[in-house]
Amino acid sequence: MEKEQQVNNNVDLEFKKFFLEYPLISWNILTIVFLFIFWPISLISSFISLVFWVKRNQEIKEQKRIQRVVDAENYINKVKEGKSLPVIIPSISLEKNEEAFLEEETKLIETRAIRKHTGGMKGIGFRVAKGVYLGSGSRSGTSESHQEWRTIDSGSLIITNKRIVFNGSKENRNIPIKKIISISSTHDHIEVAVEARSKTIIFPVKNSYIWGAVINIVKRTDNPLNLDDMKLDIKFE
Repeated sequence: MEKEQQVNNNVDLEFKKFFLEYPLISWNILTIVFLFIFWPISLISSFISLVFWVKRNQEIKEQKRIQRVVDAENYINKVKEGKSLPVIIPSISLEKNEEAFLEEETKLIETRAIRKHTGGMKGIGFRVAKGVYLGSGSRSGTSESHQEWRTIDSGSLIITNKRIVFNGSKENRNIPIKKIISISSTHDHIEVAVEARSKTIIFPVKNSYIWGAVINIVKRTDNPLNLDDMKLDIKFE
């Protein structure tokens, strides 16, 4: 009897441990079980499972954000110690007196005008093919245009002391540092506003904090290899 009780206690402990470590999976299992036993309980279990899923996604996003901040702070600390941006060997040919500091595989994302037609036929007519009508009917309606973000190409993004370069398979972008108006960093990309260009450009990157910091450092100095006189009190939030 005592042995049986001990086994039951061990099973209970293992069940509780699994439930605490994997709440989303546990509630999903309970949802399926209750679906065949008593469906109202299944609905409650589904709701609880959804709450855990949303909470877990928020926790994962926050953990990734914190890790990006830590990595960016470590990178800036190395810059402070060396009083220079670390130099890399890029995949593109550099100009005279040009040095590269970051390179990453990314995507080129820009807005494109999308036209949408609304309306129909007036009068009597018969559609015989796409866009072809017979009879006295006439096409009527309005055409509206709006901007949508579109992935244009995939390729490499490089930052040097002179420019930002996107080297894609179909499209290329060459943005002089002096032409950059602003850099916005989000959790998964940088958004670049360029002088004399009405549309901004988005580049997804692994750590937008590092990219944003490097681009701002390059913009503020004539020589990123000598940062003795530059204050690098950069805070990441």
